[in-house]
Amino acid sequence: MTYAASGSAAFGLTLTSAVRAAEGVPVVVEILDGSLRRISATAVAVGRRQFVNGPTSGHAGVVVHTPCGDTLSSRLTPSADVRIDVGLLGYPADFVRAGLTGPVSPLRPSSADAIWLRQWTRIGPRGLWRTIRQPVLTSGDGTNIRVRSRGARAVQFGGPETVWQVAVLPEHGAAHAVVRRRQDGFSPLAVAVTGPSPGADALMTYLTLGRLEAAALIAEHLADSVDPADRLALAYWDVLGRRTAPSSAGFGKDVDWLIVRAAALILADPEDPSARRLLIQACEESPPLWTAGLRLLADSVRTVRAVTPRFDDELEAAWQRVSGFAATADLTMPTVTYPATGPAAPVAIPVTGIPDDAFISLEPAADMSTTDLRPPPIRATLAAETATPDMSWTWTTVGDLRFGTAYHPVRRRHEVLVDPATAGPAIVTVTYTSAGRLRTCRLPLPGDETPEVRAVLLGADRGTPIRVAEPIPVDRVDVWDATALREATAAAADRQTRLAWRTVLRLAGPDVAGLLDGDVLGAESDTLFTPDDPPRRAPDDLDLAHDLRDMLPQTLDPVGGPTALGDLLDTEVLAGAWIRLKASPRLAGFLLHIHFGPSSDRRNLMVPLGDDGSGTLRSIGSTKMTTVTVADISDPADLDRSNTSTVVRSVAAAGPEVRELWRQIARVRLLGDPVRSAVVQGLEGLA
Repeated sequence: MTYAASGSAAFGLTLTSAVRAAEGVPVVVEILDGSLRRISATAVAVGRRQFVNGPTSGHAGVVVHTPCGDTLSSRLTPSADVRIDVGLLGYPADFVRAGLTGPVSPLRPSSADAIWLRQWTRIGPRGLWRTIRQPVLTSGDGTNIRVRSRGARAVQFGGPETVWQVAVLPEHGAAHAVVRRRQDGFSPLAVAVTGPSPGADALMTYLTLGRLEAAALIAEHLADSVDPADRLALAYWDVLGRRTAPSSAGFGKDVDWLIVRAAALILADPEDPSARRLLIQACEESPPLWTAGLRLLADSVRTVRAVTPRFDDELEAAWQRVSGFAATADLTMPTVTYPATGPAAPVAIPVTGIPDDAFISLEPAADMSTTDLRPPPIRATLAAETATPDMSWTWTTVGDLRFGTAYHPVRRRHEVLVDPATAGPAIVTVTYTSAGRLRTCRLPLPGDETPEVRAVLLGADRGTPIRVAEPIPVDRVDVWDATALREATAAAADRQTRLAWRTVLRLAGPDVAGLLDGDVLGAESDTLFTPDDPPRRAPDDLDLAHDLRDMLPQTLDPVGGPTALGDLLDTEVLAGAWIRLKASPRLAGFLLHIHFGPSSDRRNLMVPLGDDGSGTLRSIGSTKMTTVTVADISDPADLDRSNTSTVVRSVAAAGPEVRELWRQIARVRLLGDPVRSAVVQGLEGLA
C-alpha cells in the first residue's frame, strides 16, 4: 500500500548507516514537496536502494520514521541516486524500542543493585519450563545493557533491589534483550527484545502501538518474505489490521500460531469448536512472544466465553491463566515482558532478591566471572615497581604459572606478564588501581605453545598492589562482555598476546568474537579470525605505487581537469558535497594520503581506493574553495599505531563505499590491533 500522489517523479533512495547490523531494518519514509505536502510514503530497508516518488521539480523533504517514534528529516534535490545517513537513529534494537522512548536513567547501579540473569527453555506443553546455563554476550554504553542469547526461550532479570522480570524470546536464532532502568523509582527494568528478523520486529511494534498506516507499509514491504518470523508477523497483520483470515495460518505450531489460527476461526464463527480447542491449548502454552498476540488471546478467550451457553471448566481455567499474564505484562512493549518468579508464574506484587540457582551476574561492570556476584578469589599479590633504569621484573608463582610485573621507564607504563602461557585455554584477571580507582586487566592463556603473554596496566598508580586471580577456563565463562574484551585486547602489549587472544576467542566461538566489532565491521563467522599479519599488495602493484610516489605531492582541482599525472589520478565533484578521487584500477586497495579542505581548515586524511580505483569523501565547506593535495600513497598493511588519529578522522569523512573499504582493512587485523580499533572508533562515532 505504498502511497504516492499524482504529479510525482521517481528517484533512487538509499538509507545508509555506519552500523552494519542496522542493514535490512525497515523504516517508513515520507517524501514532502516544498509546501510540506506529502508526495509519497513507503517502507525502505536500511542499506538497500529503492525507488521512491518525489516532487517533479524543486527540493524534497525526506522524513524517516522508526517504529519507536524517532524521526530524522533531510532536505535534498532529487537525483538519480540519493543517500541519507541514518546513523543517528542507532542500533537495530533501538529502531524498535517502543516503550523505551520515555526517560531512562543510566544503568550503572551500585553493588546493592547488581543485576542478575537467568535463562529458561520450554520442556514440553502445558507451560513447563526449566532453567538452562549457557554463556551470554553483553555490551553496554552506560545507559543500557545488551544481552545476546541463543537457545533460550525466556530470560529473567532481577537483583537485590531490582524487581524480577521475565522477557519472552524468539524460538529461532539469536535474540537481543536491551535492558534499561526506568526513572520512576522502584519499578521493573524496561526490557526490549529483538529477534533475527528486523522486519517482523518493526511490523509487530507498529501493531502494538496501533499505528496501522505504518504497519500497512511494512506489511507490503514484507509481503514476499519466506522468513518464518515475517510470515507470523504478516499473519498477525491480517487478523489485527485487515480483519481477514491469514493466507499462511497453518505455517507454524508454536503458541503465537495457535492464537492466530484461533482468531481467524473466530472471525468467521465465534462458536466454532475448533477455535475453543486452539484457545485452550494456547493458554496452556502461554505466554506467547508478541504482546499483540497476548492481547489477541485474551480478547479471543473473552469472546468465546461470552458465546458459550453454559459454564466451561476448561475455558475458565484458560481464562484465569491468560488473564494473569495480561494483567501484569507491559503492554507498551512489542514482546511480552512481565514481573514474575518464573516464566509460568507472573506476580502482581513485586519480588526482589537473588535466586538460589542458575543465575549469572551482569553487574557491576559485566565481569568475566563465574556463578556468583563476587570476583574470583585472589591467588597472589605483587607490588608494582617504581621507575628503574631498566625493566626489572618482580615475580610470583601461582600453581604452574609465573606472573611478573615491571615498570617500563621509556614508555612510562606498567606491564604484567604470564610465563609460560601454556595452561588453559583460560582467562586470567588482574586488578590494580588507577588514580585511586580499582581497574581490571585480563590476559589470555591459549593452552598452546605460546611462551608468554603480556599486557599493559593502563594508568596504573606507582606502587599499586597488583592482584592476580585464579584462571577461569574458557568453557566456564558465563558472560562475555564487549567492553571488557575490547579493553583486554587493546591492552595486549605485543603481537604474540594478540595472537593468543585470537586463539582463546576462537575456542569461545564465533558469536563471542563477533560481539567485539561485528556491529560496525560486519564480520561473518568465516572472517572473524584474521591472518597473523595483514596481506600486502602484489609486487607489480607496489612498483606502480612507487612510480606514482615519485611524482607526488600533486595538488588537484576538485572539479576535475587535466593534471600532470595524466590518467593516473584525477578528481570529480559529486552531488551532495562529495568529492571522488579517481586513480588507475591497478591502484585498487592502496591508500592515498591527502591534505584536504579550504585553506582555513586543511586536514590530513587517507582515502582507500576501491576496485575501480576510486574513493569518495565529504567536502569541507564549498567544493569551489576546497583543494586536494595528494601527498603520498601506501599499502594499508603499513599502517601502525602512529596513524590511528588520522584513521579516525578519515573514517569520519569517508563516503559509504569507502567505509566498507575501511572495514575490509580492519577485518584482516588482529583484535586489539590499534588500526583496527581506530577504524571501529571512527565508525562508532558516525553511529
